[in-house]
Amino acid sequence: MNGVKRNRQKLSDTASLAIPSIETVEEIPVFIAAPHDRAHLLVLLAALVIGFGLMVPALRPVPLAMDEYGTYWIMSDENPLTLMERSLQYENIPPLSPLVRRVFFQTFGQNEFAFRLPFVVWYLLTIGAVYLLGRDLLGKFPGALAALVCALHQNVLGEVTIARCYGLGLLLATLSYWVTVRWMRSPRQIGWAMAWTALSSALVWTHYLNVAVTLSQAVVLAYAFFRQNIHVKAMGIVAVAAYVASMIPLLPAIFRMAQWGSSFGFQGTDPIWRILIPLWWLGLPAGALVGWLLSRKFRAPTLSAIPRSSFVVLLLWGLLPPVLASIVCRDDFASLSNPRYRIGFAGPAACLIAGLLCHRRSRGVALLSVITAIVFAWLPAPRAPWSMKRLGAQQSHEWKDMALQIEERGAKGEPIFVQSGLGEGFLIPGFYLNPVFLDYAACRLGRFYCKTEHPRIGLPFLWDSFPEMQEHYAELARKYVAENHKTLWLAGATDTDLNVRSISGFDKILTENGFRLIEQTKHHYSVLLRYEHQSAK
Repeated sequence: MNGVKRNRQKLSDTASLAIPSIETVEEIPVFIAAPHDRAHLLVLLAALVIGFGLMVPALRPVPLAMDEYGTYWIMSDENPLTLMERSLQYENIPPLSPLVRRVFFQTFGQNEFAFRLPFVVWYLLTIGAVYLLGRDLLGKFPGALAALVCALHQNVLGEVTIARCYGLGLLLATLSYWVTVRWMRSPRQIGWAMAWTALSSALVWTHYLNVAVTLSQAVVLAYAFFRQNIHVKAMGIVAVAAYVASMIPLLPAIFRMAQWGSSFGFQGTDPIWRILIPLWWLGLPAGALVGWLLSRKFRAPTLSAIPRSSFVVLLLWGLLPPVLASIVCRDDFASLSNPRYRIGFAGPAACLIAGLLCHRRSRGVALLSVITAIVFAWLPAPRAPWSMKRLGAQQSHEWKDMALQIEERGAKGEPIFVQSGLGEGFLIPGFYLNPVFLDYAACRLGRFYCKTEHPRIGLPFLWDSFPEMQEHYAELARKYVAENHKTLWLAGATDTDLNVRSISGFDKILTENGFRLIEQTKHHYSVLLRYEHQSAK
């Protein structure tokens, strides 16, 4: 009887195989925890509580960060064109996440809280989704520990805490990985195929580079279904075809981003130890060492061995992508190794870490091992887990202050020329005749804080090699004078020499066309200048 009890205890935390043998695909055992076993729920609850606590600072009324102005430019109808046109023709993220964010605006009003609440919701839902993925591949208790790892994952906390698309991408990617596992276990159930198609399509409509997540799943699905009957294969082909069809409206935007890509390649090539965060090369070894020492000293019933196939799948989904990124994303493609573009793989990575630290360990030892790994992973980090990576910077406060100054003291119709410091400044020489693109390039002083009707015109970084562009900006200034707008504003970032030279170049154009500087407000990282034409009374 004791042996039966021990086996039952092990089975209660055992997950079924991720890639089963073809002959037994319908007979995979799925072990259910005993009714009195609630330890995994306590760990999952702790992960959710910790996650919520870490998100509280993001819900404060902190001014918008640089990239968040781009999100607002897409979603707000105060801006030119429609949301779909702004997203697919100008911005670099698809329209799904701005559409969802707009619903929050309509519900909670236009404020920083409503603007950022979606990524808090997506982050907390992701913790639950990681638990589902870990439960099905590793077992209930390891799945809960994977949720805890995700809640404190450095890339997750660094990339989702900003009003962009990465939080939604992480949630959809994690759910799609879970659905992929479910579909492999029940290959004849059309519901899982439909769910996979819907989630994969939503992923690419959240960010174009999420196609890599779907590709990693398709490789595993192709292997799992290779020897299945024609019905299963046909269902898989139809699902992939529907996914590809959903991308057709995005193709012009994808080609556009491929052409514009070189203008955003600011990131140097990172070594592999920076692409593989300290959780891998410091946290995991430290947690494994603590687990080994504790398991030798304290004897306790262990969790069942995790199936080898689960580790294979998680290696392909959670570790291989960042390793490939460190090899492939170099030189001109170095910016593609940015953590934000790999955020979709964080869910399987958290499961892999938890699985390695739980394998043949007792619950107490596994829990302490995971906690050790998390603590050691944060030791070399430049910030604490509760510190927002991008929110609350001094630059954000300065740009809000400049917008409020113009809102309070500017007259309707006065043009605002903006050197945002955004990468789009490199593209302006090719698009200076497009007023919508110039409005987009000026979005850092957009309409979130300054509601008064002002034309916004983005400034390029470089002037000297583009005399026709210089003449166009001079003509713009003269046109506004002719329309009796003899005062104009210039808001610019001053945190790089490139920005300063851009401002100086435009100042020269204004001076040559009869404008004089009448007021300036200098900040540490920016400057607000007010010019008046000599014909003004």
